[in-house]
Amino acid sequence: MCLARVRFVGDEEDESPDVLSDVAWIERTPAGLRVADLSGNVTDLDAEIRSIDFMSSVVQVEERGATGSAGFEGA
Repeated sequence: MCLARVRFVGDEEDESPDVLSDVAWIERTPAGLRVADLSGNVTDLDAEIRSIDFMSSVVQVEERGATGSAGFEGA
């Protein structure tokens, strides 16, 4: 089974490491994105989807409106 990976993108367009892997679903919420992996772990990201690459199963997300490192919290 090929599940998606989530990566944050910044000002530079280089490849960043995966923030989350084995992503089963992504839901848009008022606070950003809620992401669940194959094991059922749910992570809330303060981010928006920038692009989805179906060929390589990569979802690139960008932090919403804040500066500094991308924020996320696991649940």
